[in-house]
Amino acid sequence: MSGLRELVLDMGFTRDEFMNLLPAALGVERAPPMAGGQILLEDARGKVSIALGSETVRRIAALTVPRLPVTLSFDGYNEPDFERFMARFRAHYQRGGG
Repeated sequence: MSGLRELVLDMGFTRDEFMNLLPAALGVERAPPMAGGQILLEDARGKVSIALGSETVRRIAALTVPRLPVTLSFDGYNEPDFERFMARFRAHYQRGGG
């Protein structure tokens, strides 16, 4: 794939929850700084931009769930690197249900 790829995710997290989980999801000690509403990562594989949208609440009857739009943009990642990144990302943000 090597090139541009963008994923838009509708995540059930508050902004604070997302940022608290981000270091583990990226395999780093601290979350990279946010600049202009985006977190930019660059390494030998390529570049990743993480943009957080406006936090809202989803209401389902009496239940309220946080909603955070997250856009992941990849530049230069080949398919195996992309899949590894997303597997780690999903493993840290996956919420179980009953």
